[in-house]
Amino acid sequence: SHFADSIKRAHALARADIGYLDCGTSGGVHGQKNGFCLMVGGDYAVYQRVEPILQIIAAPHGYGYMGPAGAGHYVKMIHNGIEYGLLQAYAEGFHLLREGSYKDLDLEKITRVWQQGSVIRSWLLKLADDVFKQDQYLGSIDGKIQEGGTGLWTVENAQKNKIAVPVMEQALKVRKDSRETGGNFASKVIQMLRNAFGGHKIEIKRENEL
Repeated sequence: SHFADSIKRAHALARADIGYLDCGTSGGVHGQKNGFCLMVGGDYAVYQRVEPILQIIAAPHGYGYMGPAGAGHYVKMIHNGIEYGLLQAYAEGFHLLREGSYKDLDLEKITRVWQQGSVIRSWLLKLADDVFKQDQYLGSIDGKIQEGGTGLWTVENAQKNKIAVPVMEQALKVRKDSRETGGNFASKVIQMLRNAFGGHKIEIKRENEL
């Protein structure tokens, strides 16, 4: 939910003496097994009452009180804006590796090596390795990247606060362009990673489109 809507709901429910917490949640489809990352906003006394439940469903040390009403969803919104930028950077790099100066590089080997001590190692890189183990060319994947809106909210909030976020703005533009042009290898990588961590739907091209 947009953090501004969470603030409105908290105020409306407070008039009826009902406590309301907004809880930004990350972890995707893996969170059920490994625990979620929980960012909570609202009345701190209410937070303290439900904290034992949060501790059970969160990853170790993976939850916290972010601030008053809306703060949980605000922090998660920024989290998703960062996610857009990270995905875009990885995808552009893999695109260059696939179609740049060397045409036969082993992307699965590269992602595996990068996970061992590299400064860009991450869970996203591990997921990319899993993707490339299955398919390094992604020829049957549709390159149109969908989105849930949080990236746009992040950019709009940055503009409102006069804070420059060129990486997030460009990542958002790339997603929009992909839906108009059909995308490229980089956008296919983003599609596959979004599916890997969040279960987001990917489209497979029909045989006559390949």
